[in-house]
Amino acid sequence: MATLALGGLRAAAFAVVDTETTGLDPAVDRIVEVAVVRTDGDGAITHEYATTVDPLGPVLLTEIHGLDAAALHGAPTFALAGAAIAARLTGAVVVGHNVAFDLAFLRTEFARSGSAMPILPGLCTRGLAKRLGRAPAGWNLAACCLEAGVVPDAAHTALGDARSTARLLAVYLRAARALGLDTLAGLGCDPLVLPPAHWRTGIAFSGRQQRRSQAGAGA
Repeated sequence: MATLALGGLRAAAFAVVDTETTGLDPAVDRIVEVAVVRTDGDGAITHEYATTVDPLGPVLLTEIHGLDAAALHGAPTFALAGAAIAARLTGAVVVGHNVAFDLAFLRTEFARSGSAMPILPGLCTRGLAKRLGRAPAGWNLAACCLEAGVVPDAAHTALGDARSTARLLAVYLRAARALGLDTLAGLGCDPLVLPPAHWRTGIAFSGRQQRRSQAGAGA
């Protein structure tokens, strides 16, 4: 398995993800909304994508994410949205606040739709906060944003939380460099594997996709 280069972070690309789900168990629960916010190696946002997803079953946790059956009417299934999502994860380190949660749901949804998700390098902003010695009042996204001086976007929406996490990542990247942590290994990226440049769609994330002006547009 190819290992990620351990050089400077500015050569990296990040795909900040957030999922809203019908529950907490990827084996039985489903994604109802997903967002991917791409950033460059400095954490500057370069592209945004979000879509609601038809879970093909009961919509639960509506009190958290606010999405009910009416809000999801006409949304694509994950099988239909998967190619657009995959295109935006290719060639990037996947970032999330408790990224293991989002990756587990994505991995299971891709498997259900008949596409094996490759091993992707992951970076957790919650873990990074601890590694950097931050001291938020709590370790959830809202608390970490407050401690870091990040103005959060709409909470418990996939795009809002992904934007907030991307802004938090930018702050943490600057703090990491000030401490001399300028490698993905130093930030706790795991596993240190090369992200795929081509996956499912057969094409890498492209300038054409980046120029899409409407978040949620198809690949």
